[in-house]
Amino acid sequence: MKAKIEIAIAVLSIITVLTGVSTAAAPMAEKVPEGAVVYIGWSGRSLAFNGSMFGQLLDEPGVKDLFGAIKTAAATAITGAKKPDESDERVMFESIWAMAAIAWDKPIAAALFDIKGRPPGGLAAGIREPRPVAAAIIDLAKDRAAFEGHFRKLLTAMGKQVKLSQVTIGNITYSSFATEVGPCSMGFVGNVFFISIGDGVPMKVAAAVSGKGKSLAGVAKFSAAMKEVSGKNVQMAYYVDVQRLLKILEKIVPMPATGPAPAGKSQFRMVVKALGIDGVTAIAGASSIIDRGFYEKCRIFSPAPHRGLLMLGAGKPLGPGALAGIPADADWVAAINLDPARMLAEIKRIVTAIEPDAGDVFETALAKAGDKIGLGIDKDLLAHMGDQWTIVSAPSLGGTLTGTAVIVQLKDAAKFSASLAKLETQLAKMMSGPAEEARERPGGAPPMPPGAGRRSSVRGPAIRKYKSGGIEVHYIYTPAAGMPVWIPVAPAWAVHKGRFYLAAYPQVVAALAGGVKEKPLDWSGGFVAFRKRVSPNASALSYTNTPSLVRRFYGVVLAGGTFATNALGKFAPSIRPEHLPPLPKVEKYIWPDIAAISSDSKGITI
Repeated sequence: MKAKIEIAIAVLSIITVLTGVSTAAAPMAEKVPEGAVVYIGWSGRSLAFNGSMFGQLLDEPGVKDLFGAIKTAAATAITGAKKPDESDERVMFESIWAMAAIAWDKPIAAALFDIKGRPPGGLAAGIREPRPVAAAIIDLAKDRAAFEGHFRKLLTAMGKQVKLSQVTIGNITYSSFATEVGPCSMGFVGNVFFISIGDGVPMKVAAAVSGKGKSLAGVAKFSAAMKEVSGKNVQMAYYVDVQRLLKILEKIVPMPATGPAPAGKSQFRMVVKALGIDGVTAIAGASSIIDRGFYEKCRIFSPAPHRGLLMLGAGKPLGPGALAGIPADADWVAAINLDPARMLAEIKRIVTAIEPDAGDVFETALAKAGDKIGLGIDKDLLAHMGDQWTIVSAPSLGGTLTGTAVIVQLKDAAKFSASLAKLETQLAKMMSGPAEEARERPGGAPPMPPGAGRRSSVRGPAIRKYKSGGIEVHYIYTPAAGMPVWIPVAPAWAVHKGRFYLAAYPQVVAALAGGVKEKPLDWSGGFVAFRKRVSPNASALSYTNTPSLVRRFYGVVLAGGTFATNALGKFAPSIRPEHLPPLPKVEKYIWPDIAAISSDSKGITI
């Protein structure tokens, strides 16, 4: 029964975190005590939110009906068919739901102040159960009385199942009960409702809310970070003091004693440094409403040079050819500037820094793999690849999902092709099927399997190559006679005009390398307009044609959702097939999505 109470409180906490409103750069930060390691603020029913695509979607009658059905189904699942006055669990659920309904349009914030290890005793030696010290606050303003009415009902029902204590300190009175991770306290400071975990947290919250104590908003490091990511109409904001968080984790995260750490350094710190995140001071982000859509900006504060994991976001700006040849009907495209040879060297450095023996094992495994294929993976393959990589999926290339391919710009196409030829010869020997030549068929279609019309002499996988419109396409042919199961793909590749193409089907490679009749993506007005909204110096870029994907997969959701509601009808009869909105209504509120990553001497911006 106690577990149900704690689950109810957890649900209340989550709802509290997700249902506020504020137009400040960091909602409610002026009422959050200083010393927060992690902060989250959420803005809900502001005028900007109501006018946004998402806000309008929530106001659709069908969506409201769906939430009502979910409430009924959840209440039935938690408490059965009992009436509210017959079940404490039902009373608690109804109270929390009513509190959430009031909280929906109020300013909100949540903060983590510390994570402590469980005091010795009762647990196996060496295990330290984390005990969070945290709080969530919500400014109820004129709706405090209504909210408090439901809150008192919740406390009455809880009091029958757990031991509640009334605590009064000065003019602050709150309710508290013990949990496995520390005391949970709930109460009011004026019109601000709070819920907290940990000793002493209520009084810290009371001091900050009343203005008698220092707040997070007054911390210079926090304010400076939020200033760089916030704009107008902020709906959500978050902040992580990474250096403090690392110090906390160092105390509670067990690290295997794989070797002696240098004097004054823990194994945890060695791993952090190896991963290249030791220089990260903070992470801050904000989501704002611009032109009825959501614009999100995240900043990782870390001085250059960016090493380890941060290398993924610290490449050179993408060149003009990154999206060359990408068709405008692409469902999804992503491009990144990343030197593969340098990245492999960085992986070696990370592995060696964490565990020298593992570094040797990595080197040995890489050398053995190279010996097996007759090439040096880094010297003969990666060294000739450029740092511009693109992946695209487009119907015009071969269908939804199947029309997916990777493009790699090459530094030296001739040397790469020579190395690739050696690799193919070695792979052919390993597959016991010689590489075969094939004549080009009309229209550039792949040739028929060897011995078409009679029993094939090829008994196992083989590498084939053929010409399609002047493009030499290579692929792996896997006849059923030589395989335990039929394989629905034919991995294919080609080198053409300084680029390496790779896909699951030769037709996709031929289509992408040869060009399709579709308008290029970087000429598309819609894409260009979205591209202007993110960094022009992006080292990584992704674009998702969400409306196209929704239309393409709506049928799957329709069938799956109908099947689920029919199958679960006995347990959740309130959720019916009619609750899934029709496609036109769904499409009305969906736009494409674009994201970019760029870097400078002080950090990485997403």
